[in-house]
Amino acid sequence: MKRGFTLIELVFVIVIIGVLSAILAPRFDRPSITEATHQLVSHIRYTQHLAMMDNKFDPIVGGWQRQRWNISFKLLTRTTVFPIYTIASNRDGTNNLISTDVAVDPANQSVLLSGDIGEIGITIPGVNIVNYSSKLNLQTEYGIESLVLAGSCAGRDAISFDYLGRPILGNSINMMFKYLNTTNTSELMTARCIIILRTNDSDNNIRQIAIEPETGYTHILPD
Repeated sequence: MKRGFTLIELVFVIVIIGVLSAILAPRFDRPSITEATHQLVSHIRYTQHLAMMDNKFDPIVGGWQRQRWNISFKLLTRTTVFPIYTIASNRDGTNNLISTDVAVDPANQSVLLSGDIGEIGITIPGVNIVNYSSKLNLQTEYGIESLVLAGSCAGRDAISFDYLGRPILGNSINMMFKYLNTTNTSELMTARCIIILRTNDSDNNIRQIAIEPETGYTHILPD
């Protein structure tokens, strides 16, 4: 004779399911903007790591500073950029990226850390569309509508790092300055850079990331 579940056993199972649901539900309901923010922080830190591990200083090569590792965004205006970014090093010192310039995703060697698949501007020569990372397109992947660079990086569209990990203000079109530009103004970050992510959602629609001067420490600012 088969023995069925007792009422107490069924209630116990339901309680366990309820507890597990309460624990796991917040993870599934995590706001997309929060995921996008954590991802961007992680990628900025990874860019800094690459710069520290791959010192680009070369006194023999003119314009060596263009080869620094940087994270660059697609330009919209001087204060707002499209929420699409690329981690790369201009290894040949030119302004144009090629496939070997782009960082490889350490978790998947076949994926490049660039979300620029050609919706804006042009694709990177030599890169097959399947090798781009859709996650670096924050608009299509997470619903981020705008990305604003403020603070000391206002008006820029890229940030690079030197071999000490210090953040340097950049322009993805031309990374030509070492630490001082032609007017003797510091390109080395001397004040906090703020990156603002924004969606059109009614809840939790703004997140801010700070990059500290000198150390390059990157963190999320409290709401």
